[in-house]
Amino acid sequence: MNKQIFLDMDGVIVDLHHAVAERLGLADMTAFNRGELAMSDHEIWSGTDAEWWASLPWMNDGQAILKVCENAVGAENVIICSKPANWPGSAEGKLQWIASLMPTYARRFVLTPNKAWCANGRTLLIDDNADNILGFAQAGGAALLCPRPWNVLKDREPVWHLKSRIQEMIES
Repeated sequence: MNKQIFLDMDGVIVDLHHAVAERLGLADMTAFNRGELAMSDHEIWSGTDAEWWASLPWMNDGQAILKVCENAVGAENVIICSKPANWPGSAEGKLQWIASLMPTYARRFVLTPNKAWCANGRTLLIDDNADNILGFAQAGGAALLCPRPWNVLKDREPVWHLKSRIQEMIES
């Protein structure tokens, strides 16, 4: 089966979480990571701009995860899929990040507030957010949760988990 992988940025290949923790002076990002931080968008994103978003670092295993996806379906079938923050500069900064750090993906991305719009019988979403996974699957796509400290797969090694699960899904 020829699949396309829609690969999330923030929390999967881009280390947004540590950058936000540093900006806000938070030691524990659990609430932010689960979408439970008792702060407004203004409080969270105030002071960020396109340059801030464009300068975010890779996750430690982000490039390895990208390589797993490319090896599974071919680089031409991997699409970066991200939900920009509802704040000026987020979308522009994400595009700058892609162009700078992933130039071969500069024309292979989707920025959307609803990743489920990309779901169909040939698409697989890899995301760290369980709500995005559920919505994508309900819309007819396949979906894999990327293990991260803030989700239910926190005890699994991300690269190995995704490699084995992607292969299972492609072969079925």
